[in-house]
Amino acid sequence: MADQIPKEHRHRIMHARLRFADGSYLFAGDAPAQIPYEGMKSVSIVLNYPTVAEAERVFRILADGGKVTMPQQATMWARSCGMLTDRFGTPWIINGELQGQYAL
Repeated sequence: MADQIPKEHRHRIMHARLRFADGSYLFAGDAPAQIPYEGMKSVSIVLNYPTVAEAERVFRILADGGKVTMPQQATMWARSCGMLTDRFGTPWIINGELQGQYAL
């Protein structure tokens, strides 16, 4: 479809999907070019992983070029939790090994 998109907009991401090991997906789409994008506000995307190692791996990848707002650390709900805003301005919370009532 690249030939159907104006050249000045070909760098934009039209649709994206993140596939998880259990077969589920997180889908996203870019805002239309004529609508100003003001960034995500008052929301974070949360990903929970069964191990601290996997959570830390994903955290490092998302933090590359972004800003860490809370380094990975133990919390009351997970053995590892970290918060960051990625290089695209998306806020994330990454949990590893949920505990107690928070475990799924």
